[in-house]
Amino acid sequence: IWRDAFFQDSQVQDLGNLTKIGGYAFFQDSQVKDLGKLQTIGSSAYFENSQVKDLGKLQTIGGDANFENSPIMDLGNLQTIIGNADFQNSPITDLGNLTTIGGDANFRHSQVQDLGNLTTIGGSADFENSPITDLGKLQTIGGFANFRFSQVQSLGNLTTIGGYAWFRNSQVQDLGNLTTIWRDAFFQDSQVQDLGNLTKIGGYAFFQDSQVKDLGKLQTIG
Repeated sequence: IWRDAFFQDSQVQDLGNLTKIGGYAFFQDSQVKDLGKLQTIGSSAYFENSQVKDLGKLQTIGGDANFENSPIMDLGNLQTIIGNADFQNSPITDLGNLTTIGGDANFRHSQVQDLGNLTTIGGSADFENSPITDLGKLQTIGGFANFRFSQVQSLGNLTTIGGYAWFRNSQVQDLGNLTTIWRDAFFQDSQVQDLGNLTKIGGYAFFQDSQVKDLGKLQTIG
């Protein structure tokens, strides 16, 4: 299928030998339970209120992936989401083999606990009110990073935040390998005391009412 596929209100339950959908894939309110041999969705995939529980052999979603209010628990072989990924109110706990989210990643009010093999989020990352404590292999967040009311304590292998970094009212204590924040950094009412390896803040740096005592390796603000 080289164009969009609409499965809503259809009787299809198994995609059988289908390996590629070239455009959008609409599974919401459908009877589809098994993606069969499907490996590629060329554009966005919508799974909310679907019956799909396992992505099976699917490796690539070329647009957005909406898992909100879906029963999917296992991302299977999925390695790449080119667009945004929304995990809010989904039962997914582990991102498994997923290495790249090209757009925004919304973990707010999700059950995701383990980022698995995820190394790159090309857009913004929202961890507010999520159970994630460890960023695992994540190295890059291309947009803003919101840790407000999250359980994250250490940024681990993360080296770059491309937008603003919100540490206010967060549990973050250790900036890990973080070297660059390209926009504003909010440390007010945070638990961060030491900036560690951070060398550059590209925007404003808010230290008022913070616990920061040591600027460490910081060389540039603005």
